[in-house]
This record gives sequence, C-alpha cells and structure tokens, in this order.
Amino acid sequence: LLGISFTPREIGDHLVNVYRNGRPIPNSPFKIFVGESELGNAARVRVYGRGLREGMANQNCQFTVDTRDAVVEGLFSAAACLSLRGQHISPESSLSLHALMFLQGFGGLSLSIEGPSKADIECHDNQDGTCLVTYRPTEPGTYIINVKYADENVPGSPFAVNIGGQPSPLVMERITRQREVAEATHVGSQCELSLKIPGVNPRELTAVVTSPSGRTEQCVISEPEPSNYSIRFVPQELGVHTVSIRHRNIHVPGSPFQFTVGPITDGGAHKVRAMGPGLQHGYIYANNEFNIYTREAGAGNLSIAIEGPSKAEIDFEDRKDGSCCVSFRVTEPGEYLCSIRFNDEHVPGSPFRVDIEDTGSNQVYATETKQLSVAAVQDRNLQIGLPMAFTVNYSGVSGRLRAYVVTPSGREEPAVVLPVDVDQNAVRFTPQENGPHLVHVLMDERPIPGSPFRVIVGQDAGDPGLVFASGDGLNRGVVGKYQPIASHPSKHPQKKKKERSPAELYWLSVTETCYHPIASHPSKHPKISP
Repeated sequence: LLGISFTPREIGDHLVNVYRNGRPIPNSPFKIFVGESELGNAARVRVYGRGLREGMANQNCQFTVDTRDAVVEGLFSAAACLSLRGQHISPESSLSLHALMFLQGFGGLSLSIEGPSKADIECHDNQDGTCLVTYRPTEPGTYIINVKYADENVPGSPFAVNIGGQPSPLVMERITRQREVAEATHVGSQCELSLKIPGVNPRELTAVVTSPSGRTEQCVISEPEPSNYSIRFVPQELGVHTVSIRHRNIHVPGSPFQFTVGPITDGGAHKVRAMGPGLQHGYIYANNEFNIYTREAGAGNLSIAIEGPSKAEIDFEDRKDGSCCVSFRVTEPGEYLCSIRFNDEHVPGSPFRVDIEDTGSNQVYATETKQLSVAAVQDRNLQIGLPMAFTVNYSGVSGRLRAYVVTPSGREEPAVVLPVDVDQNAVRFTPQENGPHLVHVLMDERPIPGSPFRVIVGQDAGDPGLVFASGDGLNRGVVGKYQPIASHPSKHPQKKKKERSPAELYWLSVTETCYHPIASHPSKHPKISP
C-alpha cells in the first residue's frame, strides 16, 4: 500500500485523485472530511531565541520553533482509504497524485530570510514537536525573518533582526536547477550513463554492470566528445543495478553507480553523487569541472553554491539522462567552499573544500608541464616493505620537484626524490600498509600532469559494486533494539575450490551487522520507530 499525507488548509471535504499509468484507479477521487480541530493553527505556534532579535555576521544565529500546540491532530493516509475500498497499488506501477496537497517539511512550517546577504537555513528536528533553526548571514544589516505555519504568519512574524559585525571578505554565487524524475527504463531497453572523466586513457577504461541477482556483464563505452563518455547496457531484469567504471583497474571517482531499471521509488539527497577534480582543486581563469548524478534521487531542486575570495562564474550542462556537468571559473586563488544541496539537504560529501591555485604569475608553467612525464609506474601488486620507484622525465623545465604519499589510513608521508640523469629524477617510497596509495608529485608546489598517481599495495581490493546488503534494518527499526543487516558480497554460484580466485572467495563470504539506534528521525532512511 502507498501512504499519502498532506496538511489541510480549510474545513470541509477534500478530494484525493489517484492515477495509475495516467488513468484514475477505481473509486478515485477519494473524499476526506477535515474538521475544525484537524486544521493547523498558526496562532498556537511559539517562536523564541536570540536569533530573532540580534546576531553577528559570519556566525551561526539560532532560534526555536515550537509547534506542539498547533500540530494537526490527525494525518490522513490514502492507503487506509484505498484498503477500505479493496484497492491495492503496486509499487511497480506508474502512479501520480493530483489533489490539494502540500508536502510537509515540518508540519506545514515555512521559513524565509530577507536581508543584505543570502543566509542558508538549516532546521534540526528535536523529535519533540520543536525544531532548532540555524542561519548564517554574511553581511551586517537588518534582516527580515518570516515564519509561517499552514500558510499563515505565526505570532510576531515577520521578525526584524539586527545583524552586527564586519562584512565578509568572501563572495558567494549560487544557482538552482529543477531536476525532473528520470524516464523509467525497462527490461530489454538500452540504458545509458553519461560522465565527463578528464585525464584518462579510453583504451584503459572498463565498465561492468551487476544486476540485482548478481549477474555481471560488460558495458559498451563510447566517447562522443573528448573526455565525455557514454556507458550503455541492456538490462535483463528489474531493480537496482550497479555500474562499476574503472580506469587501469581502479574505480573512477563516484564509482560504483546505482542505476534503477523500472520506476524509482526511493529518492532523496542521499542518492545524489557529486565527483570530479573540480571538487578538490583547480586553477584561476580555468574551467574547473565536476559531475553530479541525480538520477536515483528523483525530482527536486538542485542547488550549487560556491563561496570564496572571488565571485564564481558557474555553468550548468544538463545531459537529460539524470546526470549533469558543472564548471566554474574564479579570478582569485585560495580556498573555496562548494555546497551542493538537493531539496535543501546537503548531498554526501557536501560542502566540498576546493583549493584554487594561481598560475597567472608563471604563465610559462602551463606550457612547461606538457614536457613533464612519468615512466615505469607499477600501479598494482606492490608489497609491504619493498621499495617502489618510478621516474619523472622533463626537458627544459626548471624548478623544485617534491613528492609525498597519502596512505590508505590517511597519513601523509614524504617520498624520496633523487636525480638519476640530466633531465630525469626518480621518485621512491617504501609502503607500510596494504591498500590504495596516492603518490603526489609537484613541480614548484604545483601537481605535474597525472598527479596524484594511484597505486595498489597487496592484492587488488574487492569491488564494492559486487556487494549486496539486505535485512529489515535497512528499511525500518525500533529505538533501543539492535537491527540486523546481512551483507552478501555477491550472489554468484559457488565454484569448485580449486578454481576459486581471491575475488571468488570473497563472493562466498556473508557477514551480518547490527546497529543500535538511540533516536528516531522520520525524514531519514531507514525508518526508526520511537
């Protein structure tokens, strides 16, 4: 059954129209009567806190909203109405709803702030009928805070707040784009995933799709434009598929990706993936690019904000397949903060700290880096305690070469740089951990082409795209009780022992994990009951 909730705004009969595959289901529309006691009452909402009177620029300002006396006494579930009439809606059906409905952020609560600068608003549900509102203005002046409940101002709203302090030296630029629900794919139809992956060799790029049953197949990869790749496959079953994209047997940023065949029923900000070099580092007067994958998140508002020493010019390219490419240009070096939100909620990893470097003071460097190259890089099957080395070749380039290694545990260790010829240096380090290492090579503190270089110490890591998780703990739970989750690295059939590779042995292991929730949160997954 599919539950539908809404906040009523007036007394009387409400009609709920339910459509399946574009047609009304039997007995639709459904009539629901709303009485006076069931309406939200804005006059009974209490708002209090210092953040409604005063605050300081570039500091968090807070206030509390208490709706316990105004919350609607009963929410209506269309599932109950449908079950009384003997109707069952399959989750696989294409279903749309048309009615006088309002999605509930916090019981019909709406907030807005107007003033000299934009101020991001965050609401924290205290799980007791109150919520803590935090906002951060960046400029001093008078701000107007509007607090409404059931589309009506609460007592005292709008509030005039005096914000003191000094203006922020940082500049923020923001764009917002509406993302629509991706067109549903079907068994036997061609599915496509588009990504911009700069700095890779197309011949060393591979993609594999894993179906819900654990079956794996190779994807078709094409490059319609330089650095723009199209990954295509034809599914044979419904459900969530996993697409693993690798370069030189190493997952590209963001991989593995989810791709649902059939209707997408579980969306949200937690399903958005943001990845690319533009979220880590970049250069002034250059297009710093990254990808955002929103297909699995469903419909909603995608907001991208970049704050730093100079204004960012943001370009947005919608690929119309659930993915998009974002690039930005800035004019001053320094640290920038890139915030990516979906329906006002940060996506995983957001906000991203991006280091922007200045190349304007040495314009020759951009040309000289083309003469820098590396050779003899062994990127896998290295061993703990055995030195690893490769050479850096350069011709006519002057500068100081430095290298360091980031280990799997996150430690940063220096690498040894030794001259071996007139225009050649060797970079050498001895690994002490198993797993992927990042070797950074810099000329005059600027990364050379291809840096950082990723190398694997020990056996190749298991493929997360082949791991499956199941159990009631992923869907629902009860506060104070342990919830089990079983992880199945793959559903491949067992093979004879003598034929098993290390990866196949990993497939056969099954683990069970339990977690212990201490508080409930109605807007997060899994659903936890108090």
